Amino acid sequence: MDDKRCKESGCPGSISANSFVFLQVGGCAVSNMGYPCNVCGRIYYWDNTEPRFSADQKKLFLINGKVIKEDHPVLSGGKA
Repeated sequence: MDDKRCKESGCPGSISANSFVFLQVGGCAVSNMGYPCNVCGRIYYWDNTEPRFSADQKKLFLINGKVIKEDHPVLSGGKA
């Protein structure tokens, strides 16, 4: 499978089918896979390359091995 381009503004990164994280959806035992950009960490669906969002419609990123929402302080230079 070929890599796909990240859709975040100004990001030169890509997403790969070989790099994924499990995201909890619904109940505790239900998960789905997300594919992070190799540069900015933005998480995507693989099939349609659409960005993933949290239940409260926040962008999701994989930063330092953790899934975080777009309003997390680490994305604006704060500490994790």
